[in-house]
Amino acid sequence: MTDIIKSTLLDAYLLKYYKKSICFVLLIPVFFVLINRSLISGISFSMTFMAMTSGYTFSISEKNNMNRLYGILPASKSDMVIGRYFLLLCLGIFTLLFSLIMDSIALNAINVSITIGDIVASSLVGICLYIIYISFQLPGYYKFGPIRGRAFMYIPIVGFLAILLILDKKNADFSFVFRFISENPLLFIICLLILLIGLYASSIIISTHILKNKED
Repeated sequence: MTDIIKSTLLDAYLLKYYKKSICFVLLIPVFFVLINRSLISGISFSMTFMAMTSGYTFSISEKNNMNRLYGILPASKSDMVIGRYFLLLCLGIFTLLFSLIMDSIALNAINVSITIGDIVASSLVGICLYIIYISFQLPGYYKFGPIRGRAFMYIPIVGFLAILLILDKKNADFSFVFRFISENPLLFIICLLILLIGLYASSIIISTHILKNKED
């Protein structure tokens, strides 16, 4: 556990080189909320853009040739991978909380009311998108690196646009989905969390396997 924390702190230290970019990513979605006047779209936008920063630690490591440093660390490969995933999870939770506060303030400023249901729904959608994006991105970065794997950076924005396109279809009827959720809210949340945990854990296992194979 100590080695995982050390790996997390090392990656967190590397992110300081991108602190301006991260602050920009945190603040720019507020303007999107003011235009769209929707909390759920604002949170989705925030989590999507933050997921696009998941390659920052890989870029810094490669740019400064830190692979040797990681190689001599006493932490195991799995600990280093888990540490990076844990850091990104913490960053996602921070982004969600920050965005909920800032977006709520922005919406209240333009007299748009927000309910507890809006907050819960926005949080679930936001963390769901973030976990899915991260889970697909990181194995790609571990496999191909930040340069050859740059295409993986665009997974979040492609996913976000795809969701907007699906929701915008006039003939699309999602009433059965919303009906199921409204009738079984607790069951839905439990199933969703189990799926997200399983996806995140599977991504960690795949990334660990890739890293071990690359350095064996």
